[in-house]
Amino acid sequence: MEVLLIGAGKVGANLAEELIDAGEDVIIIEQNPEILQNLDHLDCTKIEGMPIDIDVLESAGIRSVDAVACVSDNENMNVMAGQLIKNIYDKEKVIVKIENPANESMYQAMGLQTVCTTSMIIGAVLQNLDYVISSDITSVLGHPIKYDLRQLTEAWEGVTVNTLEHELGVHLLAVVKGNKIALVGRDYTLSANESVIVVSLPEVEKAD
Repeated sequence: MEVLLIGAGKVGANLAEELIDAGEDVIIIEQNPEILQNLDHLDCTKIEGMPIDIDVLESAGIRSVDAVACVSDNENMNVMAGQLIKNIYDKEKVIVKIENPANESMYQAMGLQTVCTTSMIIGAVLQNLDYVISSDITSVLGHPIKYDLRQLTEAWEGVTVNTLEHELGVHLLAVVKGNKIALVGRDYTLSANESVIVVSLPEVEKAD
């Protein structure tokens, strides 16, 4: 697979190294020459230039690449480059790194696949606190749908499903106890030794 990376900062450089080690062909576009000089150890094609310049993209072989990952430190640049590549070259797999989770659904509606570093950090911290065990976001009709498996804390002991849904702005799909999954009604009383599978719309979910 041939992968074009936009940006060669810490994320781009480490991603390039992983892809090269996996046997993929990597092309990097980076506008900062000093950053490129630090990548001499990487066995890949490196191009200095603006990623929103058509001539630069053409020189990188944009027409033949299989996937594009816009992972610079500038969210606006990532989105502009991603949109340009998506619209002009009709690439199916265009991934953009963003910082603001509030923009995620808008970019996904443009056909861009997003990776939000802020959401990832929050999710990792909550997971390490044993609050969110796992999380996944899918897209339905261009809108992001978020699924969470959450471990209930003592604060939710004795609370009904109806109350939890109202407080968190989510819809409870099932209750998990041990290795068993159960469908329950909205009047079901929750226990702190249970986990719950909930679904929500990220842009309207209330703060926990």
